[in-house]
Order: sequence, then C-alpha cells, then structure tokens
Amino acid sequence: MSFIKTSQKDIKTFKRSAKKMHQETGELHADCLEKIARQAGYHSWKHVTECAKQTGLDVLQLDFINECQKALNDEFEGKKTFFGLRNSTVHTTFYLFSTGEGDVWLIEPSEKLALCLMWHYEPQVVFIEETSKNLDIGWDGKFDIKSVSMPTVSVVQPLGFYVETSNQNIKTRLIASENYPIVEIHELLKQFHP
Repeated sequence: MSFIKTSQKDIKTFKRSAKKMHQETGELHADCLEKIARQAGYHSWKHVTECAKQTGLDVLQLDFINECQKALNDEFEGKKTFFGLRNSTVHTTFYLFSTGEGDVWLIEPSEKLALCLMWHYEPQVVFIEETSKNLDIGWDGKFDIKSVSMPTVSVVQPLGFYVETSNQNIKTRLIASENYPIVEIHELLKQFHP
C-alpha cells in the first residue's frame, strides 16, 4: 500500500462524509467509512488510519479537538460543563467550559489565554491543529476574573469573566453570568498568579 499524507482535517472530512452516507443510505457506518476511503484513493479505512499515523497524527485516541467538540455538543444540549484537558505535547492543562446559555470557552490559565468556541449558540471560526508532536491553537484573546462594578450595599463585589478578544462578536467585555464557572476559574488563576 502506498503512503498518502493524511491530515486530521482529512480524517474529519472522511468521517463526516461517512456519517452523511450512513444517514442517507442506512448502510453500516463501518461500510460507509470503507467506501469513502476507496473513493478518496485509499485501499481501505485501515489504510487511511495507517497513513494518518505515518503523517504524525494519532487518530485512534480521543484528541483535543474531539474534547472541544464534546463541550460544544454539551452546550447544544443545555449542559453546563467545566473540565481540564492535559496536553502532554505542550505540557499544559487547558480548560473547557460550557455555560448552558450558548457560550463555550477554551482557556489557558497560566498565560490567561482565551478562545471562544461558541458565542450565543453561534459556533465561532477557530484554529486548532493537533499532531503527535505539536498543538497549535489560534488564541484570539486574554481573560481574567474582575469585580463587577455595580452599586451595592455589600462590601464584596460580585466577580465576572473579563475578556479582551479580537473576535468582533465579543470584543472586550465583562460577563457577569451565574452560569459561568467564575469561582472555579478564579481558584485556577490564584494557583498561577498568587
């Protein structure tokens, strides 16, 4: 079998095409993967995965991008989630959260980096590429936890998720929503920025 350079994007495209074929024809998903692979010039689906491995991708493991997709799916189902993703390639833990109100964020607390994956139920255009040797994320913002300025009789001001981003839908704002995991993020930041 010949080697064909196979990116993660290729794998996702093939899987989407196979899913669509399965939905339209009712054929087994595995059979659809085989057909899509042959249509693309591969001998079989196994050939696709072997070429992807040789290209430097690990398509057999749950990957970073799949975990981001899970957070988006949770949001579409109205679920609030907050979880960390340890990436051994770059030796960093990233955090994903969905709010249950249409927003999904990826954050990196040590550098206070932020990337909005979904804003008001609208998936955002983002760049994330993962190989066995590298993880490249097109961060477009910074975040922090700040006090919300509002007239109150209490001494303690409520906290909000403050973000400065080049995303034109969001720009710079302080989000004071009880559905954002403000307390959890604030505790994370204390670990990195005492």
